[in-house]
Amino acid sequence: MRPGLGKFMMELRRESKRRENQGKPPLTSPDVVQTADFTFSLFDPLEREGDSGTLLLARQKGDRQRRYVVKHACTDCACNEYVYTKLAQAMGYTMPGAVLFQLSPAEKRRYFKTEYLVGIRYIDMEIEAPSYAEIREMASNWQEYFSFLGMYAMFEEADSLETPLGKDRKIYRIDTTDAFPLSF
Repeated sequence: MRPGLGKFMMELRRESKRRENQGKPPLTSPDVVQTADFTFSLFDPLEREGDSGTLLLARQKGDRQRRYVVKHACTDCACNEYVYTKLAQAMGYTMPGAVLFQLSPAEKRRYFKTEYLVGIRYIDMEIEAPSYAEIREMASNWQEYFSFLGMYAMFEEADSLETPLGKDRKIYRIDTTDAFPLSF
């Protein structure tokens, strides 16, 4: 890709959205937060990069314990992760909360590859990749493992099924689908 092309394309999308949203009321939702209210740092405890690109850790300036793992490299990954989380939560499954970050008007930090960012609540993990036996013995919501498997199959996910065990003794579904190809 040519130098500066990604930034130029982001600016074109942002300008298009500004025109599209003229006259509409501002977006207000507890699920939408401003980047100006958070500090960001590189975060990748496993030192790996997937479809979501390099991860960031966001900490709220007023409450440093409010932390999110941020995905921002691809528009579709951020949006799909948010939708998947909300869908699973609506079905009653244990998912870390998700928020959408809105780039603040005066945002100058160069961390972000796109203007679409999802933040997944940071989980203090007990076991990052527990075995089924560990899930069965230790997780208070161990039955959800089968629901997570069902959603994994339903959306034909190709990435690994990640269900870490949190310090709160619950398993969570993280790093969810990059697409929604529903099958029969």
